[in-house]
Amino acid sequence: MNSPAPKINHTDKILKNFTVFRSCSKKELNRTLKNAELIVLKKNELLFKNKEKPSGIFLVESGIIKIISPYGKNKKFITKLVGKGGIIGMEAAVIETKHITTGQAYMDSVIYKIPVEPFLKLIYTNRECFNKIIDLMGKELDFARNRIVCLSQKTGKQRLAEAVVWLHD
Repeated sequence: MNSPAPKINHTDKILKNFTVFRSCSKKELNRTLKNAELIVLKKNELLFKNKEKPSGIFLVESGIIKIISPYGKNKKFITKLVGKGGIIGMEAAVIETKHITTGQAYMDSVIYKIPVEPFLKLIYTNRECFNKIIDLMGKELDFARNRIVCLSQKTGKQRLAEAVVWLHD
């Protein structure tokens, strides 16, 4: 499925690339990242599956992960593409439910996986980090809502052109 790499020991890089953690002290990050993993995915490898219990949250260091939602009978569609600096899996971790989507590498990707418990402990003890996470989740909800409205009003060619432009940027 995916290739776990050595444990992470460079918190400065996490701090720099993932803005939600900038308010965290080095001590908090070291404690949170103590059991984190670096995952290397090849194109089309799965990061997580729909209906799976979350094992952690995922920070995209490089590459692109496509988030796939099921609909109808055996049908799927890409709801979002997450690139460098993106965070995946927060919703399922925070509300303690199973994933409602599947995460798959759109291209070769490097991902940090932070186990659920240390992540929750961090956001529940660092108010500023918690507020940034909630803000990010709110923005993602707004994006999803707007995306659904746009998708329902555009042709297939228009949606494809939009995806190509997004990938180019």
